Amino acid sequence: MSISTHTGSSESPPGYRSGVPSSMRSQSLADSVRTASSAPSYRSAPLPPLFSPTTALISGTTHTGACPPSYRSGVPSSVSSESLADSASTVSSVASYRSPPLTPLSPPPPPSLVTAPDYEVHYRIYTPTGAIPVKAAASSPDPFVGRILARSVPPPHLAGMLKRRILAAEGLPDRTISVEESPKAQLVAPSNLLETFLFLYPSITSISSSPPATTTSGTQIYATMYDSQPMKDDAAVVLTGDGRHGASPDNPLAVVLLEELSIEATNARPQAEEYANREIPLDKYVYYRLYNRDGEVRSSAAFDSVHTAQGRIERAHIIPPATVNSLKLCVSKVEHRRIWFYADLYEGTAPRDALWGGTSIGREMGGDVNSPLMMVQPERKSGLFNRPARMLKTRRFRQSDSNICDVQEGTMIQTDGLLVGDFWCECEVPGLTEKAMLKRKWFELLDE
Repeated sequence: MSISTHTGSSESPPGYRSGVPSSMRSQSLADSVRTASSAPSYRSAPLPPLFSPTTALISGTTHTGACPPSYRSGVPSSVSSESLADSASTVSSVASYRSPPLTPLSPPPPPSLVTAPDYEVHYRIYTPTGAIPVKAAASSPDPFVGRILARSVPPPHLAGMLKRRILAAEGLPDRTISVEESPKAQLVAPSNLLETFLFLYPSITSISSSPPATTTSGTQIYATMYDSQPMKDDAAVVLTGDGRHGASPDNPLAVVLLEELSIEATNARPQAEEYANREIPLDKYVYYRLYNRDGEVRSSAAFDSVHTAQGRIERAHIIPPATVNSLKLCVSKVEHRRIWFYADLYEGTAPRDALWGGTSIGREMGGDVNSPLMMVQPERKSGLFNRPARMLKTRRFRQSDSNICDVQEGTMIQTDGLLVGDFWCECEVPGLTEKAMLKRKWFELLDE
């Protein structure tokens, strides 16, 4: 057997021509020629152009190219001229419509990482003559209740720090006062605002504009309006969670200032007259009836045309600590007569002693409109030296060569208030063993 070797020329291997085996080449070519000659001649039609209704309708021309018999101008012959008109109007309206510009959407706010609730601390502000409207008013309708956020109070959470934060929110000063170790109670009615404060807090005996070595804040803060003692500055306070201080407008803290506000500061604050007609539940009042030794006395705060001697005051307006003396002090302000501070106060008509000035009135005393507290003016008659007065000038008294006494300005004296002659009054003066005659212009009565 001879084996041929492909030498890499362009010729096909033996037995092959043009990639077809030689045994099949002649027969396949003959069959292909017969098949091509027997097939009918066919000329393919050109493809019709794509139908464009808009172009056809606008140009007004009809395509007559080689289309199937059932179509003319690219539209089925079954479609009526009315349909073509409707299509044209639709296309025109679509072509003339312009969509409004897209407005970019604002990105959503980032989620807050802080989920703790914002606790609020509610409070009331008092001066020595009563409650005042607050600047940072709470959401309640009471303009005398303020609020701050608990998280705004710097640590540590102590009563002194909380008090300072409240005063800052209200734009109020915090006066300092000197304190003596031995308390000196002044058992007389206040003739001015400072004496009012000294009466409420008898252990504080002097005030200094430049703080001495031992001072304390003159502003007091109470856990509630009905507490008998203020909190110490270093006492811990709870401002978050259950049982926190000042948790609601109905149970606020009470902040008592050392002195009354100036006229400018008062005018810059909300005015109480703006809220005079607000509705107050009847159980929020303390009711009282006024008497002198001869009968009823008309009240300036009367609310009933028949019972004109009966007045009322909001319990929340009574200066902490809420005692009989605090109530009488507020009544004397409402009635515009200081004599009511010296009145005897009774819970009823039964024969008993008048209530002690330090008695707490709590949340209920005097709360029944049909059982008001009774306030009776002290007796006034000749020889009864029960009217308090204050010296306006320093005077020297000589009862004998061995009894010479200088009575300083501001000294408290007692008198019956009755004139002897045109100018003189008989008075009891501290340091004098006998009663002295003083000119009426030398002193002022504190119960008028």
